[in-house]
Amino acid sequence: MSTSVREGDFVILDVNGEKLSFVQVTPKGKARIGKGFVPATALVGLPYGCLVEILEHGELQQVARCVPEQAEAPIAELRSSGQGGQAIVAALASNSATYASKTEFSQEKYRRKKSRKYCVQATLVQPTARSICEGLFAKAPMKIGHLRVDALALLLSFADIGPHSQALVWDGVGGLVTGAVGERMGGHGDVCSVYTGRNGNQDSTRLFNFPDHVRKSIHTCQLVEMQHRLDTPAAQQPVNTSQAEQLPNGHGIPDPDAAQSDGIAMEVDGAPMPMPSNNTRAAAEVAPITSSKPQPADARRQSGTGCLNKGQPLRSSFTSCIIAAPAVSPGAAWHWLRPFLAPSASFAIFSPHMQPLAEFMQTLQHTKEAVAVQLHDIWWREYQVLPFRTHPEMNAAEPGGYVLAGIKIGS
Repeated sequence: MSTSVREGDFVILDVNGEKLSFVQVTPKGKARIGKGFVPATALVGLPYGCLVEILEHGELQQVARCVPEQAEAPIAELRSSGQGGQAIVAALASNSATYASKTEFSQEKYRRKKSRKYCVQATLVQPTARSICEGLFAKAPMKIGHLRVDALALLLSFADIGPHSQALVWDGVGGLVTGAVGERMGGHGDVCSVYTGRNGNQDSTRLFNFPDHVRKSIHTCQLVEMQHRLDTPAAQQPVNTSQAEQLPNGHGIPDPDAAQSDGIAMEVDGAPMPMPSNNTRAAAEVAPITSSKPQPADARRQSGTGCLNKGQPLRSSFTSCIIAAPAVSPGAAWHWLRPFLAPSASFAIFSPHMQPLAEFMQTLQHTKEAVAVQLHDIWWREYQVLPFRTHPEMNAAEPGGYVLAGIKIGS
């Protein structure tokens, strides 16, 4: 991945360490930092991790990560001379009668309070699985099924995701898990993301700024189409797969994300994220799924990605599996994905609720379809660490959900 911002990339802006926002660097786009706006192209060429702020005349300036000397000049003079917000906060602190008598914790609290008003700065954060998950969890946790970053890390670990894996993912959280798996594999191996309904919601995958070789390793496929190929011998499979779309959804396959993929778009810096085009998706390796009815151009682009080669068998071909679809019953999802998993394949299932996973764990133990089945309760608390004292953050997040992990046995 690039170490600096390029045109067309997505960037995460960490404003004063309190708010995360997503910005796409386009010629017509704008980046919002506090109450000010700058052209998004002003970020091009800046290294990830740098600190920037908007000056009084609207220009974007890179700020050094050091505390300036305390100035005695009034705030109006500092602003007119083009000084940044750090100099203003330092002047306020030096002119405060009680600042020197405050404790170190109180001084930091004072500087942070003044920075919200006079020193609005943003850090350019490189989009990774962790930073994207944290940003989406803080912005709209319901869109990602309340999947927290620690739960995402456990899913990747328990499913044994790594280079040269063959991963099968049921992603019902907007493509976040699919992108995290692709990032972990680095383009070595294959990721197949299955979806129900006409179009799969993979908006979050675009935030990763993947290079071409990683994008080509990520494929999407309708669950109905995969089931049709599993039941039909390869010699009898037609070249035109329009019959797959005409199969009734009465195959028993649930359609939890139909409404989500039809009407809900991820927001990037206050604007709806555009649907991905052909050049931002992996090249299709099978014939595009077509229909006898005319479809809009966006719908055709969405359904025009394939999973695997026509001649490649699907049965028992995946070595890892992640199910992150809170709207689907874990038992139903396992029923449809189990035939595609190889013996000894590792799997991990996420749910924000414990009861569905506990019931399914009992089913697995009774049917003996898996071994080493464990149900994990995810709990994470951030601590503030200062010299000679440590205490947890007062505003802790709610529980991060539950993960059921195991190893499939049998054919």
